[in-house]
Amino acid sequence: GQEWTGWHKLEKSLWADAKIGDDEKKLADRLVADLKDWQKKIPEAEITATSMANGAKELLDEVATGKVTGEEDRYSHTDLADFAANVEGAEKAYELLKPVAAEKDADLAKTLDSEFAAIQTLLAKYKQADGSYTSYDKVTDTERKTFSDAVNSLGEPLSKLAAAVVVK
Repeated sequence: GQEWTGWHKLEKSLWADAKIGDDEKKLADRLVADLKDWQKKIPEAEITATSMANGAKELLDEVATGKVTGEEDRYSHTDLADFAANVEGAEKAYELLKPVAAEKDADLAKTLDSEFAAIQTLLAKYKQADGSYTSYDKVTDTERKTFSDAVNSLGEPLSKLAAAVVVK
């Protein structure tokens, strides 16, 4: 019963309806304005090691709950690109925290290195020559299960990163 707005409305308009009208243009303008507002707030954000570690885990959780299922980009089927971006963001946060994590919990750091490498290897199998990814509607249920297992395998040790980097 609520008005449907946001990126997914535009995604549906582009991919399913193949039309962009005045309503979609207004929505796009609103989204750009919202983005500019967020960009102004970034310098004020307080970023700590714990918030970075928790953010990395949240990025991976988002993959597990929305992207692996195919629900996130149900019209464009660009789920693997979003999946890869979330993994890349989580990995970048980990890389920034790795010196502390490796010092405090070397085994965790080794596990995270291995799990990130494994998920990147899996994603690479679906990367096309032009840099895009295989359309997610072409990914079989068995392959989706492999992705889900890889996300879960990384998620468990990643959940321990915040504790490993907390400043005492």
